[in-house]
Amino acid sequence: MAEISEAGYENLRDAIEGNALPWKYIELQTSSGTKITRRQIGLAGSGATLEARENGGQTVVFKVVVNGGDPGMPPLPVTVARSVIKDQDSDAAPGLSIETLSTSFTFQESADQLTVYHKVQVPKIE
Repeated sequence: MAEISEAGYENLRDAIEGNALPWKYIELQTSSGTKITRRQIGLAGSGATLEARENGGQTVVFKVVVNGGDPGMPPLPVTVARSVIKDQDSDAAPGLSIETLSTSFTFQESADQLTVYHKVQVPKIE
């Protein structure tokens, strides 16, 4: 399960207060935090989607599908180690939720494909 950073919690508090700052981007990074690719969630052709919630609605699921030959990919080989949710299309924007992949994945050739499910648990209080 992904961790939510302090900036992520601030973003959630803003949304609760009606100042929505939606989580719009999913970024794949190396183990050192270098951006490999960033995709806009829900944009047609981006490969990044918001999936159905899990765990009785308490787990928000983001999905991204990336191919080694996609436009904007760095030279191969490149190894993906984590996914990061952001609210801005900016390298300087803080990660709101960061999830380390259980097993890193190396794109060796353009035909290689990776699907990442980034899950964020938002507890439901009754």
